Amino acid sequence: MDTLKDYLTIEGLRVRLGGQTILDGVDLKLAQGETLVLLGRSGCGKSTLLRVLAGLIQHEAGSIQWNNSSEAHRVAMVFQDFQLFPHLSLIDNVMLAPLRALKRPYEEVRLQATELLKRVGLADRINHFPSEVSGGQKQRAAIARALAIEPSLLLLDEPTSALDPELKLEVLQVLEDLSKNGMPMILVTHEIGFARRIAHRVAFMDEGRVAAISDPENFFKSPASEKIRSFLDCLDHYRS
Repeated sequence: MDTLKDYLTIEGLRVRLGGQTILDGVDLKLAQGETLVLLGRSGCGKSTLLRVLAGLIQHEAGSIQWNNSSEAHRVAMVFQDFQLFPHLSLIDNVMLAPLRALKRPYEEVRLQATELLKRVGLADRINHFPSEVSGGQKQRAAIARALAIEPSLLLLDEPTSALDPELKLEVLQVLEDLSKNGMPMILVTHEIGFARRIAHRVAFMDEGRVAAISDPENFFKSPASEKIRSFLDCLDHYRS
C-alpha cells in the first residue's frame, strides 16, 4: 500500500499468562484494507496477539485503538481447527452468530449465509454437517461463519496448518480473494509463498514483540536480522 491510512493502532500491548510474559510491549498499526502476515517461532506471541484482538484474552497494559471510534467494530477469528459446531449444518453454523448475537431477522440471515457459503464455494454443501465434508470445506465454512458478522477485522490463526496440501489451496484462494476485495486481515501462517503474494506487510514477532516489519519483497529478500534469516531458512528446508 503506497500510503498507509491507520485503521487500527496497537501500542505497548502487554500480556502475562500463568506468571509468564507472553506479549511484551507490542506496537503495530494496520491500514484500511491491509493484509498483515505475522511470522515467528512457536511461543513468540502471535496467537496470543490475535486472541487479545478478538477479545478472548485480556491485556494488562497498552491500548488498542480504532481510527474511527464512532463506528461499531466487530472482530472475527478463524482457528486452525475450524471449531464448527458438529451438531449444526454448515448453514446453521454460519447463521448462529447473526441470529443470536446480532438479533437479525431469520430470512435475512439465511439469505446472507447462503450467499457467503456460495462465495466460498460451498453452495452444494449448505445442509451438510461438518462430519460430512472435507477439512478444506470445514475451513471455508469457518471463514463464511466469520464473515457473517460483517467484521471490521478478520483474524486467522494458521488456517491451513491442519490441512493436507491439496486442501490448502482451496482455502488460500478464498483468503486471496478476500484480500483483493479489501478485507482487513491479520494472518498467522507459515505459507511463505502465499504470504509473498497477498501480504501488504509482513511482521516478525520475537519474544513477545514485533522485531521487524516491512513489505514482503524487502522482508524476504533482505531479512532484518540473522534470527529472521535463520527462521526463513528453516521454513525453506521444511518445505523442501
